[in-house]
Amino acid sequence: MNKIDMGGTEIIDWTRTIVWEAGDSHLDAICPACGDAAAKRVRLRVRSPWPPHPEQPLVSCPACGTAFHPTMGQPPYEAVLDPLVDVYLEQNAGIDVMAELLAAIDPAGVRRYIEIGCGFGFLLDYARVAFGWDARGFDPGYSARFGREALGVDIQHVYLHSAADAGPEPYDLALCAELIEHVFEPEKLLVVLRDALTTDGTLLLTTPSATGIRPETQPGTLLSMLCPGYHYALYSPKGIEALLRRVGFKSVMVVDRGHTLRVAASVGDELKADLTRAFDRSPYHDYLRTRVGTTDPASSLGVGYRYRLLKELTNAGNFEAARAAQAEVFAACRQRWNLDFTDPARLLADLSAAPKPRSITTPILSAWAASCISAAFWRGWPTGSMTLPSGGSRWPRSPANRCARPCTSSEPTTRKAKS
Repeated sequence: MNKIDMGGTEIIDWTRTIVWEAGDSHLDAICPACGDAAAKRVRLRVRSPWPPHPEQPLVSCPACGTAFHPTMGQPPYEAVLDPLVDVYLEQNAGIDVMAELLAAIDPAGVRRYIEIGCGFGFLLDYARVAFGWDARGFDPGYSARFGREALGVDIQHVYLHSAADAGPEPYDLALCAELIEHVFEPEKLLVVLRDALTTDGTLLLTTPSATGIRPETQPGTLLSMLCPGYHYALYSPKGIEALLRRVGFKSVMVVDRGHTLRVAASVGDELKADLTRAFDRSPYHDYLRTRVGTTDPASSLGVGYRYRLLKELTNAGNFEAARAAQAEVFAACRQRWNLDFTDPARLLADLSAAPKPRSITTPILSAWAASCISAAFWRGWPTGSMTLPSGGSRWPRSPANRCARPCTSSEPTTRKAKS
């Protein structure tokens, strides 16, 4: 096991804590997806992040293929603070990745929208600004409290226990993105969401796919999927469909992207969602422009919106507009950190000469990202083709922000069925 001691703090290489089970070990456990009560084979063991870091077995259901940790305890989601919110706002939040989830739905058919585990609330804000939806989120975590104040969105800092808790009116659309894998009693949550929807409302889910739990999966990706101590269950396509049907969803569509599942379900006979529909980025661009005009450029949020707009315009080949957006990013970084990107060589020299931190801090990360942008433009881009990264994870929400969004394969497998 790879351990590094830095100033008395143990740094663990978690990718080396995954041990595949070579024997024929079994545990008695009930599958959270299909309810199968037969003994389950242990697939692997992984260390818990909670001291004293015991090994947690991951078992696989022989009936539906869902994998889960039968010995795992409930983590204290509402009790953990996130010291990297600034980094998340400036760079890591993949707002476009979140917005792309809503492409499955015709926005004209939605008036009320609910999101469980909404984190900072970016998607609530996007739904409200881009589509005019009445949006409400539920999340007890630290970043949700911060997001409610920063974005002015409706986030309830409680767990959702009943449909009545969701509000007096039903919702046309509900979203649980990267959430159900954390839930120990998924049937209860899904019943609440079923009852909170209109008779023809839609539930959208994303969750890691059990089909990605195999030795050939890259250790970093596998660790993100397992997210030790936080992910209780990793559902198979068959398992998630069985679970949804058992609680009363009649129409179900499942797309397996290799390491993640995308799911749409309805209690009605007709499923209005189409998980294969392409993402129109125009509303997202308009959203970024709106938020650039309403946020303080020197704030983490303001820097983040400006960076994302620059990235989008560059990737779209709209270089004239990208140069104007570049000037806004430069000005925001100058105002926030007194960094001058008009001389990237000088900036790189200053950063190289600076004392190295014991941990990565917000200014260093932000300077690195902005200096890459600066160098790209000053070296002649965007006179030709340039693609900036599409953006990181959906997190943080509670301590589950330690879970990175799993990578996805380019050729998904689709299951669509109706009773």
